[in-house]
Amino acid sequence: DATHAVAEKLVAMFMTEDKRLRTEQAVGTAAFLGRRVDDLRNQMVALEGKRREIESRYAGALPDQVALSAQSGSSLRSEVSRLDAETQGLVQQNSLLATRSEEIAAAPRPELDALRKAEERVAQLGATYSDTHPDVIAAQIAVDRQRRVAQRSAGPMPGSGAVASEMGATRARIAMLAARRNELVGTIAQMERVTALAPQATYELNN
Repeated sequence: DATHAVAEKLVAMFMTEDKRLRTEQAVGTAAFLGRRVDDLRNQMVALEGKRREIESRYAGALPDQVALSAQSGSSLRSEVSRLDAETQGLVQQNSLLATRSEEIAAAPRPELDALRKAEERVAQLGATYSDTHPDVIAAQIAVDRQRRVAQRSAGPMPGSGAVASEMGATRARIAMLAARRNELVGTIAQMERVTALAPQATYELNN
């Protein structure tokens, strides 16, 4: 009858309207969730960018890097100690070489001693005889001969060249060790400056 037909129509209209409302709600919810996902994604991208910026700014001072830096710093300090010990040994060696060089330079030279004696002989004979006396002439010839011998042997004493060469090599080694030491000390100082930033780096990363 008419009442039943009206009731069915009203039910159909209610269900249609309810379905429309639910569809709109679902669409709205989906759109809201979509926007929320986009917002969260953008926040995550921004956070990741900040994290990378912090890691770049505090490279070497990050929590997982501090222990490694400390271990590396310890190794570098041990190397510096080794260089110092070697340098000290080389300095002592050069000191001994310098003493040896002085001893060689101060050692008597037989040819010069012989020349001195020959000149003394001429002076002694000259005090008694004239320059034309055979003994004086012979003594003068001996002086000339000994002077030529002394001139030929003039120059560094035997062995002094080898000592000087060894001293030069030792000085070059000391200079190389000093340069390496300065490099290591600079590296250690830089590591210490970076490590001192570790608390701040940890704080910013945690935030």
